[in-house]
Amino acid sequence: MATYTTVTDIETGHKKPVTTSLLRRLRDNPIAMFEGASGAPRLDVDALENPTLGDVVRYSDASTYSSGTGFTYTAAWKYLFVQTGEVRLTFTQAPASGSNSETQVVLNGSVLTTYSTSTTAARSIDLTIAKGDVLELRHRANNASNAASLTLIRLKTAGENLWPFSPYAAKDGQGGHNSTWVFG
Repeated sequence: MATYTTVTDIETGHKKPVTTSLLRRLRDNPIAMFEGASGAPRLDVDALENPTLGDVVRYSDASTYSSGTGFTYTAAWKYLFVQTGEVRLTFTQAPASGSNSETQVVLNGSVLTTYSTSTTAARSIDLTIAKGDVLELRHRANNASNAASLTLIRLKTAGENLWPFSPYAAKDGQGGHNSTWVFG
């Protein structure tokens, strides 16, 4: 890890010589800041770009999340945002044979919408998000013996990056292994 060492105003004053020591600190200090070195300034998340609506994929998860059987909603997928702005969430929901699939889009514990289908369906919803918001997908099969599934979960912007905050499966061992961030 690089060491952070302060560069003083006196060292960079008018007609002051450029020294090897100064050049090393100018080289090493940004590295130390990103590595979180002791005494180094920290990047504030407010400095990150704000996403706007678009169709450029910035997060993609090809995992398949299964609801299990029964009528109870299963929390399948969650994402914690560190930026404020707008994103487009897309996903595919599919019922098992002989049942309907119901999927809830939940933001900070409040259900925004519920989608229901008896066939495989691609879904899209535009969302306004703030730093600290938690987006969740819950789903269920409305049949006591069949499961529903969610897959191809994507977050899209107009090209702005979404900074990774690890999404997590709500149930241990369920999906999340095929997720990628795409940076422009």
